[in-house]
Amino acid sequence: MQSKVLYVLLAVVAVILLVRASLFTVNEGQLAIKSIGGEIIDSNFAPGLHIRIPLVNEVTRFDGRILTQTYLSEHFLTREQEQLNVDFYVKWRINNLRRYYESTGGSEDVANARLGETIRDSIKTVVTQRTLQQV
Repeated sequence: MQSKVLYVLLAVVAVILLVRASLFTVNEGQLAIKSIGGEIIDSNFAPGLHIRIPLVNEVTRFDGRILTQTYLSEHFLTREQEQLNVDFYVKWRINNLRRYYESTGGSEDVANARLGETIRDSIKTVVTQRTLQQV
């Protein structure tokens, strides 16, 4: 009799663990990607409870809010060879989750580094082509 109760209890625990592993939630302000071995299956999840296949599907969540990245000040030389010190920051958010994931591997650090390089190059182009009075 006791072994029957033990088996039933183990079966209930196994079912609970399987259901728990099969469900995932996406909160408001979050974006999620479901993938198999790095290949994206779905990236269009509304906030709420969703189903996945345990041990097969991987779910990665991202912040869907506006993010702010501050960069250290940069020194640029103008056309007159005057030094200009520029502080800047970038506000950004993920607009196309699939494209973001494929280009950065889902790493916010990679995205921030690329944004910083792009902004630095743009500032350098503007500063070196103009005089200090035009900037």
